[in-house]
Parts: sequence; C-alpha cells; structure tokens
Amino acid sequence: MKKLAFATACLGLLVGVACSSGSGGGGGGAASNGSAFAQDFCNLIEPCCAQAGLGTTGTLCLAFADEAAESGTYDPAAGEACIAGMQAESGTPALCTYLGNDVPACSQAFRANGGSAPPGAACMQDSDCASAPGGGATCFTDFAFGDGGSNETQTCVQTMVGQAGQGPCIGIVEPSGTEYEWSGTGSPPSSGYTCATASGLTCDQTTQKCLALATTGAACSSDQDCVAADYCSFGGQGSACAVRFADGASCSADAEGCLATSYCDSSTMTCKPLLATGSSCTASQQCSSTQCVNDVCSGSNNLGLQLFCGTQ
Repeated sequence: MKKLAFATACLGLLVGVACSSGSGGGGGGAASNGSAFAQDFCNLIEPCCAQAGLGTTGTLCLAFADEAAESGTYDPAAGEACIAGMQAESGTPALCTYLGNDVPACSQAFRANGGSAPPGAACMQDSDCASAPGGGATCFTDFAFGDGGSNETQTCVQTMVGQAGQGPCIGIVEPSGTEYEWSGTGSPPSSGYTCATASGLTCDQTTQKCLALATTGAACSSDQDCVAADYCSFGGQGSACAVRFADGASCSADAEGCLATSYCDSSTMTCKPLLATGSSCTASQQCSSTQCVNDVCSGSNNLGLQLFCGTQ
C-alpha cells in the first residue's frame, strides 16, 4: 500500500522556519546574527520585488524575518554561506525564481525550535512536533487506502538532512519546497531523512534511501530524478536524463528541454529567457509570472515574493 504526504511549499527561506526548516540570504554584510541575515536577505530580494511590480519598502520582509528569529535558532555559518550563494545568483533569473531555496546552506540557516509532541504522536501542524537534535520535524499526513476507503492520520516525524545512502528517507527538498512521501511498508517512521536536490540527491522510493540524482543518459521517470542541468526526456527508446538546452539553442526536438528560467519560443523554436513583469508578450508561457494580460507580462505567481514584498 502506498502512502503519500505532500508538504505545503515553504515559499521563501524565512517562511520556511514555520514549516520544518528555514533559510534566507542577503546581500551585503556578514550575517553573524539573525538580524543581519534578515536585512541582507531583504536587501537582496528588493530588486525582485520591483521587477514583479510589488512593494519595495522591505517592511513585510523584515516582519517575516522577525517571526523567523522568534521561531527558530540561527546558524551563522549556514547563514553566511546562504548569503554568499544568493549573492552569486544576483542579477540572474534564479534569484527571483527560487529566493535562495536552491542554495543548500539556506535550508540550514534557521532551525525550528519545535513543539513538545514526541515522534509518532498525533499532531495538527509542524510546530506541534519536537525537533530532532540538529534537525527538524514535520507533521506527516498519511493517507492509507483500503477496501473501506481512505483513512487520514497526522503524526510527528523527526527529520535530518540526509547524505547519499542514508535512510529511511521521507522527503525531497526542492527549490519550490519539500515534498514528503512514504511508500514503504507500514506507517511512516518516527524519524527519517530529507534529501535535497540542491545537494544532488533525491529520495529513492524503492530503497527508501537518499540517492544521487541521475546524470545524463541515465534512466528517469521525471525531471525530479535528474541533476539540475538535465531534464527527463521521453523518447522512443525510453526516458533518460538529457542536458537542458541553453538560451539561443533550438528546442524543436523537445519544447520542454529549455532551462527552468527559460521558455521555448514557438515562432523561432529557440530557448529564450523568461520575460520580466511589464515586458511585451504574446503568450503566458513567455512570462516569469506565467501571466500575459493584454500583451503585457502581468503580476507575479511567485507566492514567496508576494508574501515578502506585498503590494506597492
């Protein structure tokens, strides 16, 4: 019997503290404490807010940062590494798309303090659960399907950041958030590992262990199985990881093969960078917001940006 649970995406690194882990990043000084880290993070994403036509005062961003500081414990080494990684992405589509969620250190910048419910206890939300030493916890929703229908239970599962070969794994940490899944026999374990794609890992649902992402030419079932530079190409000889097409390259062979921050232009059949809010467009797929309204890229579908930036 397969049992699944999907976590709501922890959009943005500071918001992540309220989930099971958090992060952030910023742009300027050494983030030796949570306040400096928060200021740097908010400064870095301000251009993203402006590009999306959202608020640029930083008020909402800092408010979330204060909440993160109150809800978790800050790790200066991870915070500074997170900032450095986000600074390296400054000026690229990746920064405004992922808000640092694709930088491995960012998931470790804040550790949620957690509640008092022990592993295996009933829970309503992540904050009810006691965190693992040096790790986190999630309130795992388990759907058990049988002849009488489905039965939903929610129990605390402590989590640790996994390395290759460690198990059992119960979640895959992606830039968009963490997806929890348990396909092993019986109920979910009381503790398990999360495998981060940013660290080159995925959770193998057969062995229930963290496994290195498949490289070019290896078999795959979805993009999630492949290294970041690849996608899962479904061809006549079966599916295999293939290198994504660079901007300017032809995408006539596979319109899904462009970079995650690009699209396949149907008129030229070449990959082009996604358009910023306010740019002229003819189709929603051209816009980073995925919204082309009256021939103009409008708004932002990035909930993380909306939460941090607010409106003008």
